[in-house]
Amino acid sequence: MTKGELIVACIKLMFDNDDEQLDPEAISEMEEYKDRTANIIESINRGYSRVIALKKMPFYTFTITSESPNNVVNGMARYDIDVIGDMTIQKVTLVDNNLALSDVPYKLTTNRDTSRRELQIRQLTGNERYVIQYLPFRYLQYSDLDTMEIPCPDNINRLLPYFVKGDLYEDSNAQLALLSTNKFESYLNDLPTQQDVVFKRVKDVYNFF
Repeated sequence: MTKGELIVACIKLMFDNDDEQLDPEAISEMEEYKDRTANIIESINRGYSRVIALKKMPFYTFTITSESPNNVVNGMARYDIDVIGDMTIQKVTLVDNNLALSDVPYKLTTNRDTSRRELQIRQLTGNERYVIQYLPFRYLQYSDLDTMEIPCPDNINRLLPYFVKGDLYEDSNAQLALLSTNKFESYLNDLPTQQDVVFKRVKDVYNFF
């Protein structure tokens, strides 16, 4: 699903607008809806936060070892994470000999020379490795093109219009807002809850399976 398709779905549900033909490739620029799309995007992102909080957003893991390519700056290792694509890191766990030691702090930076995203973290030693739990997803931005494919499963995207209607109608029509919110929560509850990372099956950042 594209950003424009999701916005159109939200508009059609909010305004019971099934008859008007809306162009999903240019919805953000339509004068009639231009001012509303900003609120819709903000609400969509709040909906994603709700999905993540309830652990309904699928997540994946990759590993970094002491042999993974990296640059060292001021004693900190920097790993190129753009090889993964769009993603939101949830946590980084230090593992040694298959034992999870602790979640560790990290920084996300942008390489000034390449403009690629990097994970900045303490250098590994010996058999240590990092297991990074991440969502193949990022929040929408105003600057995203309407034609951009949203890096989120469509079965989740299809629920978001119900959240948006409940969120944005809260002040103007509390009854409709409650009905829509209840639908969203009910559909969301039917999705599988994601389990915590298990360290038996992971993938290396440079060797996918």
